[in-house]
Amino acid sequence: MVTAHVREIDAIRREIEVEAPVDEVERELEEAYRKYQKDTQLPGFRKGKVPLSLIKARFGQAIQEEVFSRLIRRFYKEAREQLGIEPLFQAELGGIDYKPGERFRFTATVDVQPKLEVDYSGLRATRRLFKVSEENVDRWIDEIRERHAQVRTVAREARFGDLVRVDVQRTDASGLPIVGHRQEGVLIELGKSGVGEDFDEQLVGARRGEERQIFLERRDSSGNPVTLGYRILVKEVYEKVLPELDDEFARDEGYEDLEDMRSAVREYLQRKLDELSTRELRTELLNQLLDRNDVPVPDRLVDRYLDVLLEDMRRRGEEVDEDARRGHRTRILREIKTKWLLSSVAEQEGISASDEEVEDLVRIRARSEGRPFEELERAYKEDGRWERIRDEVLEEKVWEFLESKAQIEELPVDPDRTPILVPA
Repeated sequence: MVTAHVREIDAIRREIEVEAPVDEVERELEEAYRKYQKDTQLPGFRKGKVPLSLIKARFGQAIQEEVFSRLIRRFYKEAREQLGIEPLFQAELGGIDYKPGERFRFTATVDVQPKLEVDYSGLRATRRLFKVSEENVDRWIDEIRERHAQVRTVAREARFGDLVRVDVQRTDASGLPIVGHRQEGVLIELGKSGVGEDFDEQLVGARRGEERQIFLERRDSSGNPVTLGYRILVKEVYEKVLPELDDEFARDEGYEDLEDMRSAVREYLQRKLDELSTRELRTELLNQLLDRNDVPVPDRLVDRYLDVLLEDMRRRGEEVDEDARRGHRTRILREIKTKWLLSSVAEQEGISASDEEVEDLVRIRARSEGRPFEELERAYKEDGRWERIRDEVLEEKVWEFLESKAQIEELPVDPDRTPILVPA
């Protein structure tokens, strides 16, 4: 068994000094020498008959380095577990002090999560109290109807809400076509084209077979004004026909009748508005915690997460400029600080997540997914999600604790200032 001591270098760096039983080290060395002897053949000696003294003289240094490397990894793991240290990165191993028959020591330098004494006294925040409006219920149900809409060709002029099938030719500011920038059969919904309201407005009133030249005033990445040109040939105009808003439609969506559907939508939207209110409140509390508590984070930890994120973005074909990189880095740093602050509060206050609480949440998810609890439990424990759910439960309990200690003002919000939610 190793003997281990830890020395604090700074808030996040620790030096671990490890001393291992020298007789165990020398036993491993002797076994390695004999194994090498068994497999070695030199001029004048048959395989396995080379004197051990010659093996040590010729190959002792290399054999010792290989054995020490293997033993240090094992002894370091024992020391880390003995001290309860969880490094953020692979340790920097070094400083081997070996004296045959007397001692075998080495050091390991690691970065760890800092031990924080979080100051959460005197937190103040506002909880905005939203109330879902009937307008939002109507809007939500209309969006569902939109998804079930059928389309039919019309001979009239195009209106907002119609679909138009068009051929698009990009042009310069004078209207001359740009070679290689033509698309045919593009389907556009007027009012939701994604190009801009000014683009959609210039197509309103167009008929089948009509060609229109559209110019849009924009700014480039440097902020300079530019004119974008599009020559649009309308091939077809379609109107959307929505299903009737009645009990039959509601039953098709899985409800007893239209009133049951409206009630369920209203309840769902209120829950989402309450969640939004809680996120706003916790963001306000978090900003205060970050302002008053120094949380040192190693740059290379942020860089490691950032590199993984950027590589994933590149694989998806997304461009990453320097501004985006800085923004992602700032967000990652904030997320790490938040995680460490909350875990430190949990440790300070003895807050934990029990197996029963984790199981309760998994049961809820199993019901929502229509899967047996035992199946989900097995899958979560195999891929590590079980412990991530434990972290979720713990984080929620810490937030509830912080909210209970904060001075919170509740502020009812006027209906016209309540966010309108729509299906994703």
